[in-house]
Amino acid sequence: MPQNRRLLGTAFTFMACLGFSIVPALAKSSYDAGANALGVMTVRFSIAGLFLIFARLTFGRKESWPTPRQTLILLAIGAVGITAVSLTYFIAIDDIDTSLAIVLWYIYPLFVVAVSWAILKKRPRRNVFIALPFTLAGIAITAGQLSGGSGSAITLVMVSSFLFSFYIISLDKASRGIGLLTNVTVLTIGTAVGYWIVCLFPVTSLDPVFPSDTNTWILIVVLAVFGTTAPFLFSVAGLTRLEASTYSVITTIEPVLGIIVAVIFLGESMSVPRFIGAALVIGALVGFSVSESRAPATPAHQ
Repeated sequence: MPQNRRLLGTAFTFMACLGFSIVPALAKSSYDAGANALGVMTVRFSIAGLFLIFARLTFGRKESWPTPRQTLILLAIGAVGITAVSLTYFIAIDDIDTSLAIVLWYIYPLFVVAVSWAILKKRPRRNVFIALPFTLAGIAITAGQLSGGSGSAITLVMVSSFLFSFYIISLDKASRGIGLLTNVTVLTIGTAVGYWIVCLFPVTSLDPVFPSDTNTWILIVVLAVFGTTAPFLFSVAGLTRLEASTYSVITTIEPVLGIIVAVIFLGESMSVPRFIGAALVIGALVGFSVSESRAPATPAHQ
């Protein structure tokens, strides 16, 4: 692989991580202005879907559209999977610091391994058992930094992380043979549809509160463009220039950036226990990703 292509892919991937890392901070700023998770995320994915349709029609002309069956499956994964994962997480960060939520959520690679083992009979490698104690120790330390009234928020973050593992596994099969940009566009449209369905049939506690002033609308447009559309496009550009294993290792910087953004822009504190918990979880994530990238492919059944 040419060096310039690899460097460009790395830069694009870093920009994608940076874009995704600002999402919690922008979301919380929107909450402070009076909107809530359902209102913010519905607008976010609706605007992002429109921008991605434009991007797909402009830059993805060489990609073929999926079959009607594939389209319906991807729309369903977006409407059910991404909607459930993102809504539970963004409801949770209304009650706890985003830096703590990020640490808790990034246990998802171990959930992916566990679900793959239970459902696909894909036996985990030894590196999982090496990463597990560090991850659990980090989670325990992080959870200890949360107040007693944050139990429901902790549960929502862990539910989001667990659901994300099913999303990853289902998407891996459903998106085979589909162009990356087309894939992202259809999934985002499906997610927007999913959010509007929740808005139409809300539970009392989930009644959507949409932006009520110009500044909040600007915040959410920034969230949709620079925290959703742009990083999705950067991630596609990065993946087309890097090996998947290299890409996955680089993306481990995302939680680090997310915590930095929370500390700088939201004024969240980073105490010694918080730092230790984050270091254990993120360190285990990096180690796990690096070892996975170097491991040879194994059959699903062993």
